[in-house]
Amino acid sequence: MLRGKNNDLLHLLTMVESLEKIIIYTDQAKDAESFYELNDQLNFNAVLNLLTHVGETVKQLSNDLLIVCEDVDWEKIKGLRNRIAHDYLGLNTLIIYQICEQNVPKIIKQLYPIIKSRVEDGTFDIEELKVANGSIYYRHIKFEKLKTK
Repeated sequence: MLRGKNNDLLHLLTMVESLEKIIIYTDQAKDAESFYELNDQLNFNAVLNLLTHVGETVKQLSNDLLIVCEDVDWEKIKGLRNRIAHDYLGLNTLIIYQICEQNVPKIIKQLYPIIKSRVEDGTFDIEELKVANGSIYYRHIKFEKLKTK
């Protein structure tokens, strides 16, 4: 997908989908060690892949969106992606777990209102949102949070 305003909605939805999956994949863990061992590290590795994907997707967002939505720490999200991709063996499972428990829900709470307000003001196409709502690819997104007036 190309970088630009016209693709921002799909990029944000893709990020929310990945972040919602992270919540699901960490739900059974009670601490960093149990998260790391969960399903023979399958959940841990899936979460790393999703975090990498989220960071990569940030790079596809338009500069306009990044500037307007400055409350989201885009640089830290991209930085985590770089850390995972380039220093896999040096990752601290406790830090990854803390990011999943603390930062991921916070980012989700930031992204839903951004999407909703941009649909309401006409920046994002409501028809595109409706199509996404019917897609199996976005099945973990809580579309009820995006209902417009």
